[in-house]
Amino acid sequence: MEPNRNDGGAPGESRPGIGVELHGLEPIPEGERYGRPRDLFWTWVGGSYSYVSLTAGALPVLFGLPLSLALVTALLGNVLGAVLFGLCAMPGPRTATATIVNTRAAFGIRGNALPAAVGFFSAFGWVAVNSVLAVMAAAQLLAMAGVAPGKAERLVLFALVLAGQILVAVVGHATVMAMERVYAIVTSLLLSGLFVFALPRALDAGAPATPPEFPAQSGTFLLGLGAIVAGPLSWTNYAADYARYLPRDTPPGRVALWSGLGMGVGNGLGGLLGALLAAAVDMRDPLSNVPSILPSWYVAPFLGVLFCGAIANNVLNLYTAGLGLLALGVRARRWPTVLALGLLAAAPAYVALFVHDFMELFAQFLNLTICFLGPWAAILVVDWMLRRGEYDADALHLRSGGPYWYRDGVNARALGIYVFGVVLALALARGPLWASPLSMELLGGADLSLLAGVPLTGALYYALGQPPRPAPAQDDIPAPEAGGAA
Repeated sequence: MEPNRNDGGAPGESRPGIGVELHGLEPIPEGERYGRPRDLFWTWVGGSYSYVSLTAGALPVLFGLPLSLALVTALLGNVLGAVLFGLCAMPGPRTATATIVNTRAAFGIRGNALPAAVGFFSAFGWVAVNSVLAVMAAAQLLAMAGVAPGKAERLVLFALVLAGQILVAVVGHATVMAMERVYAIVTSLLLSGLFVFALPRALDAGAPATPPEFPAQSGTFLLGLGAIVAGPLSWTNYAADYARYLPRDTPPGRVALWSGLGMGVGNGLGGLLGALLAAAVDMRDPLSNVPSILPSWYVAPFLGVLFCGAIANNVLNLYTAGLGLLALGVRARRWPTVLALGLLAAAPAYVALFVHDFMELFAQFLNLTICFLGPWAAILVVDWMLRRGEYDADALHLRSGGPYWYRDGVNARALGIYVFGVVLALALARGPLWASPLSMELLGGADLSLLAGVPLTGALYYALGQPPRPAPAQDDIPAPEAGGAA
């Protein structure tokens, strides 16, 4: 059964209409592929320019960096992250399938299960993060209306937030693309207005009275840089999920450009604004103190766009998390998996809302993102380079056999390099809830997980993990729409 769409367009030009998307992981047929690379800009600006990127941008200041260095981390971290994100989007038009399926080429049909599980849990974690921020914004709106939000009220708000974001994510690709374009424009106007109010206060606050000494400051700089890079990096397992709808002959460089530019602009503006806000007000509570620097007429629109931003982010998170479950072999269509994931996200969100400090959990989550997604993204990009962008799209969906079967469905060399990269990143990591003894005792508390997770893993895969010559397919039956092997 085909998804809802407007008939009458030429192949590659028909644009799906609003309706429930029925595609899962199977390649998008040529007749249903449409759009231009620059359309991706609005998708990723709308998804990344939100209060989540602003909250991450506040972390370097909370870690102890002066404002000047925090702004440098926001700029540098977002450039690095956006470049990596754009590169991860390139396979989309060539393979016409989700990002997490593309790495089957490197890890093998079965060997991709571990990276697919990591991608799923990453998306699942972001659903919880955005849900918490949406509930916080809605609670403040209730307080402005004269209703004091207690625990019961917050639970009701959380249920409403989940219902709204699940509904749009279930509908699927066409609705997501339309919504993100509109939201990108609204967000750009209202969130950017915060610069007007935060900048004077941040400049008045000045630098910390006693900035840390150079060795400690350099370690803190690396910790802050990792937190910023983790923002765009956390989107890499989504990167091709929307680019897969572009026609196959779309230039990969333009896919990378517009995807990376959208991510860099959205996440970068949020990072800069977050650093300014952290210098102006206490951001240990990411929301309660910000309205104090805003004129009364601006508070309600600000909270409203924050609420909508969290929903927009979670639409993308739920969409990709649903595809991730299909990649793990769950026998279901995409939309029931999205529904189940949205409901399951209630557990971690409840912990962040009512049990543990949200900002501490958030900072640790970003640190783990570097450790687990960084090596995966590095292997994806290097594998693309080694193959020169040439994939057997149908073979990515075989249940057995074919060029990506390797030995019993696993490319042990690639999987071993990935595991080694994760272990090395964890060994060099320093987070607020867990820091490795190696980092604290030998590196002076420096967080080198980003260096180990991305460039070192990528270099190792380039040197040792070159894919073998493709073998003839042994099984020409693609996996079913529900996902097949992981």
